[in-house]
Amino acid sequence: MKDDQNLIELTDNLNELKRTNGVDKLIEAVEDRSKELSQMAAGAKVIHQNKLETKLQIAEKESYKQEKFDYLKSLQAKYNTGEKKAIPVNRN
Repeated sequence: MKDDQNLIELTDNLNELKRTNGVDKLIEAVEDRSKELSQMAAGAKVIHQNKLETKLQIAEKESYKQEKFDYLKSLQAKYNTGEKKAIPVNRN
């Protein structure tokens, strides 16, 4: 009787262990694939940023930002001649 109970408990424990290992294996496989995809995405991002076309687009955006900044500064100089209060200018 006691041996039967021990055998049932042992079988239940083994079944639980099998389920856990299977789930753990699947989770580990998903995590590994996720890491691989993250590395691939990082590599693709570097390649994209190194392309001449991308560099030109970034330079154009920066140029446009600088033009806006210069224009705001000129307006500031034009309309704030006697006042000490300046228009806040965000360079971003």
